[in-house]
Amino acid sequence: MSKRLGASSISALLLFAFPPAQAVPLYLSADFSGSVTNTPHFSTELELQRTKDKDCNGCPQGTVSGHVLFDASLAPAAHSGIVNIPLASIMDASDNFIFSISLGSGPLAFHFGSANIGEEPAIQFKHGVFNGFNFSETFFLDGNSFRFDIDGSNWDIKVANKNGVYSKLAASGLLDVGSSGLLNQQVFEPISTPPAELPIDAEFPSTPPAELPANVPEPATLPLLGLGLAAMVFLNKKLRIRKAC
Repeated sequence: MSKRLGASSISALLLFAFPPAQAVPLYLSADFSGSVTNTPHFSTELELQRTKDKDCNGCPQGTVSGHVLFDASLAPAAHSGIVNIPLASIMDASDNFIFSISLGSGPLAFHFGSANIGEEPAIQFKHGVFNGFNFSETFFLDGNSFRFDIDGSNWDIKVANKNGVYSKLAASGLLDVGSSGLLNQQVFEPISTPPAELPIDAEFPSTPPAELPANVPEPATLPLLGLGLAAMVFLNKKLRIRKAC
């Protein structure tokens, strides 16, 4: 029992002193698409039409398309259920490049960073496979207040009633998800700004660097490492005494 406890204590001390390194971000850029499946109200104002209507057949009113940029190193493994990974600002990437979606042929375009977003945008995975997004944004059109929502692979647009509740469905549709849901995937590498170069004839001051005070504390990892080594020595001595007895 003492041996197990001592080994566990030493392992815990070493893990605390030297925590595991975090994964390096891997930014992945991709396109996605979808469809319009229902337009019960305001289809003319929203300039939307059901994608599978006979008179549509690839018409602009029935198109859904978008773009996303996310950290693929955070993507969950298989059999992990539904996991949402928040989208975040990335150096050298515009808000439209991080996330944007357009519906139909008219004014319906939404993007990351908008002032009217109601919840934190996120890309969704189900058992490690792309499963859509979490997104919500309100907008005004022709004197009416609408709310656009994405919940996984489903999206809808609802109009507010006189009490300000978004209850009346104006349009809805689907996003193409699964292993082939993210199209034109490319690795995105932020361009870091190089430091300014000094001229060749630049003169540096001759003032010596300030001395550190004598009571500078030691790094926190050194005492912990020493404590771990001392515990190992103590454990070995204790085991030798037991064997001698």
